[in-house]
Amino acid sequence: MRALPRAQNSWLLNVLTSGGVRLLILPVTAISAILTARITVESTGIGVYGYINTIAMLFQLLPFADLGVGAAVTTAVARKGLSDAGPLDAERSVLGALRVLLATSGLAALVCLILGWFGVWPRLIGIPDQFSAESNLPITIVLVVFLISLPMGLGQRMLIGAGKTNQLAWIGIVTPVTILVYTLLADHLSFEPFYFALGGSVSVLVANVFYLAIGLKLAEISFPNILRRLLRAKRFPGGSVFNTAWPMLVVNISFAAVMHSHRLVISHEVGAAALASYALTAQLFFPIWSVIYMSSTALWAEFSRDERRAGQWLRANVLMLSIGIVGALALQLFGPLLLGLMSNGTLSGSSSLLLTFGLLLVVMSAHATQSMLLTRPARLRQRAYMSIGMIVVYFLLAIVLTPHAGAVGPVVAVTIAYALCQLLPGLFVGYRVTRRRGTVSGRHSVLAPISSTEN
Repeated sequence: MRALPRAQNSWLLNVLTSGGVRLLILPVTAISAILTARITVESTGIGVYGYINTIAMLFQLLPFADLGVGAAVTTAVARKGLSDAGPLDAERSVLGALRVLLATSGLAALVCLILGWFGVWPRLIGIPDQFSAESNLPITIVLVVFLISLPMGLGQRMLIGAGKTNQLAWIGIVTPVTILVYTLLADHLSFEPFYFALGGSVSVLVANVFYLAIGLKLAEISFPNILRRLLRAKRFPGGSVFNTAWPMLVVNISFAAVMHSHRLVISHEVGAAALASYALTAQLFFPIWSVIYMSSTALWAEFSRDERRAGQWLRANVLMLSIGIVGALALQLFGPLLLGLMSNGTLSGSSSLLLTFGLLLVVMSAHATQSMLLTRPARLRQRAYMSIGMIVVYFLLAIVLTPHAGAVGPVVAVTIAYALCQLLPGLFVGYRVTRRRGTVSGRHSVLAPISSTEN
């Protein structure tokens, strides 16, 4: 009799412990970010720091490079214990996703090299002509290294599906530490300024190696079997991931476009000073958001098994919103001090920029539960349509606001677009999904393969 409440409340424990672990390592992340920014500013100058940071974060514009296949892997791993065929379906999903990623990342890397050969990257990014020659090769390397690491990123999806988000959070410490070590090395060896930007993609490569190794072990998927079958597609076909992949691809592209294009918009429309101010403030925003996101990932596996949990859905929304409000307040209280430390006193931070980032944090936190609830094919299609609307609203607002509002413009634009096109419709769909009548113990809702089309 007492086991049932513990099972029902396990999601809360997973959410809190995942976020707690991420919060526990956040000081390491913050200290690493502060030291990395300060060393880079002192070594290269505040005038080019904004451009270096923009190049370093270019890979954040490419989370859609996995073509959405990671979502299919997460759901397959989460549901592998619901049927006898579950383990085989999970392995086939990993196999199919890995084949897709190896092919697409290789092709994308080739395209990046060709564009680098013709020297077009600086102009695409908005880097001034005086820095064009010295920045082209570092930009190319940043993108190619990230694309090499992309197939190994499936390890993250396996950990989320296996409900091992605590381990996912702990491995996250590898990224900021690797960036700091690389920056110290670059400073010690007197690298050219734009080569300081390589730390981000190098850290992703190192972290993804850990994710893959630990993800395969905890998801109980045999890596030797995957390697033996990888090039034998006819004999060992991979699982179908299309129904999940294409809407997730749209969602990922949309998120990348509205969240990680700010630097490009500011670079083209405003200038170096505003770009530096934005870049430093964003380095405070994203670690806080990472705590909230890490907390919410624990909900994916729970809702993948049973999405009709109205009580859990409501409590999760309240919890995630509360965490977001606390994070936004922390950003306002400690932001000015941290920005001063990061810039060695050359920048204390804009109160309006901190405030808009805080509002964005609250809006995204309020939507976090819906992102983990609406992950089955039919729900992902709804999210895809919502995401397309968000892109349109964001770019219309960003184009209008940025020339007048400066660095604040893109942040205001994405906050409004996110609220109108993600938060509000997401709450409506989530309410309907969690209150649908019927049982989830039937064959269609529990044992159906993840590639099946849901109505």
